[in-house]
Parts: sequence; C-alpha cells; structure tokens
Amino acid sequence: MNLSPKDYEGADNCLGSDNCMGSNVSDFGQEPNTDLDISNVAELQISPTRVIRLLLFVIAGLLVLSSLGQISHHVFDRGSVFGLVRLVYVDEEANLPTAYSTFAWMLCSLLAAMIATAKKQGGDRFTQYWRRFSFVFAYLTLDEATSIHELFTGPTRTLFHASGLFYYAWVIPGGIFFLLFALSCFKFVRTLPMKTQVLMMLAGATFVTGAIGMEMIGGWYAEAFGFQADLTYSLIVSVEETLEMLGVLILLYALLSYMSAHTPPFRIRVLSK
Repeated sequence: MNLSPKDYEGADNCLGSDNCMGSNVSDFGQEPNTDLDISNVAELQISPTRVIRLLLFVIAGLLVLSSLGQISHHVFDRGSVFGLVRLVYVDEEANLPTAYSTFAWMLCSLLAAMIATAKKQGGDRFTQYWRRFSFVFAYLTLDEATSIHELFTGPTRTLFHASGLFYYAWVIPGGIFFLLFALSCFKFVRTLPMKTQVLMMLAGATFVTGAIGMEMIGGWYAEAFGFQADLTYSLIVSVEETLEMLGVLILLYALLSYMSAHTPPFRIRVLSK
C-alpha cells in the first residue's frame, strides 16, 4: 500500500498527539514529562515565631496540668483521678509530657537533617556538623521515649560509689558526653550567624541546667530524705522538666529561624516510581 505525503503528515500528527486512538504518549515507552509547572504548586509556609508561640502554649498547658495533678495527689490525697494524674505528670514515662518532648526532639532532628541536605547540595564544608546534630537529636528522641540514660545509673553508681548530688549517677557519663559534644561543635557554632550562635548556646545551657543540674539536686533530695513522692520533690522535677522543654523550644526556634534566612526553600515532589 502506497502512502501519500498527506498520509505521512496525518500519521505524524497522530503520533505527536496526547490522544490518538485513546492512547497516551507514555504508552509507546516514553518517559512521562517531569518538567512540571511549579508556578501553581501549593506550598506550606511556616512562621518560626508562630510555631514557637504554639509550642510554648502547649508546654504551659502541660505544666499547669502536671502541677494540678500533684496538688491533687499530695494535698487532697487523690493520686489517680481516673489515671489523669499519671497521664500529665512530667516525671512519668509514656504519657502526654513524654509524647510532647519526644515529638520536639524528633522535629529538631528532622530540621537539622533538612539543613544538612541543603548544605550538601550547596557544597558547604560544614555539612557533616549538621548531620552530627541530626544524629544526636535522633538519639535524644529515642532516649526521651525509652529513658535509655537511666540504664547507666546503677552501674555508674556502683563504679564510682556515687552519692549526694551524683545519686542519679547517669549524670556523670551524661555530663561527659555533653561536654565532649559541645567542644567538638564549638568552632562550627562560632561560624554561624550571631543570632543562631546565641540561640543554640542558650538552648544548650538551658537544657543541661535542667537535665543534669536539676537532676543532681533531685538526686540529692531523694537520697537525703529517703523518698521521691512528696510535693517538694515534685516541684524540683517540675523545674527540671520546664528547663528541658524550654531548652528544646529555643533550639527549635534557632533551627527554624536559620532555615528561613540561610537555606533555600524546600520542595517535596512525589515520583511515580
């Protein structure tokens, strides 16, 4: 069968069309077009200040509920209230305060990983430090959820015959770890913008004052008075947890504000394969 020039032209037009006999161009083995028009792509805008205000409100709510629960327990001798006292007490595990703190550390780890990705694409020589931050924050996420650090208390107390301020003996290896980590990252932090430097140092100081400093005071009190269930001890623990939460909150603000000013916008595209 002989085809005329018009027949060839018709065939070309058919193959160049997205709809020829009900077929798509990709049916012929061609890759789908990934050059998407991003002018109309929806984006999620996050305000660091608004995020911090929201989380600060959550922290305040948790602390108020925890305090009310301890007043109910120690003043009115109602230590359960259908399990709500334990659910909101900041010194208990697997409850609302623990869930919040785990989420906050996980968010810090994710943000540090995103910054590391952006820095790697830009060829930044400090990418490894952001990865290190992300890894340490991920460990703290796991520790917050499972209290790994408490496993070191017994062996360390036996090894060093720890008592008094070191009664909760995990603070010894914990303090050493924090000191080594801070020293290893100090020069890098000094290269960051002044605002980020101040925020990250303030975050670290606030968190460690609570996690280690107030923990030492709580350990001394527990050993000296032989119990950990009175209102004074609950107050010590509340101050400790408040400082820890505020430290992580300041860290979150440092990471978010740094990303807003010093990294390109992030875009997530879901691939077909």
